[in-house]
Amino acid sequence: MICCQNKDLVDSRLVTTPEAMQPEDRAQRSPVCDRIFIQRDFSEGTAVRFQTSPMPFQLRGRINPTRYAEAIGQLNKLFDEAEAISPAVCFENALGCLTAYLAFLCINTHYEK
Repeated sequence: MICCQNKDLVDSRLVTTPEAMQPEDRAQRSPVCDRIFIQRDFSEGTAVRFQTSPMPFQLRGRINPTRYAEAIGQLNKLFDEAEAISPAVCFENALGCLTAYLAFLCINTHYEK
């Protein structure tokens, strides 16, 4: 899900975070958001991936299609890296089993990183 903001508010939100604003400022600057859902891509199995095309019609005219495809592609790469099986991930899972998953209270998992 992506929240698209008004162009007038984007620059001011980059400078001032909502947490740093006074309550009355926050009420004045609260953006009107549209919920936009990006469809999952199951063409390569059930791994977490999102479709790079077609671009949702709510985003047309708001963002360049090439930039949208690049952003979704980067997200897909991050999920691919997080779900990759490696010796470190196998060790992490074995450690979790041996410690009744208490080890995950002390360390971040590969997926969380």
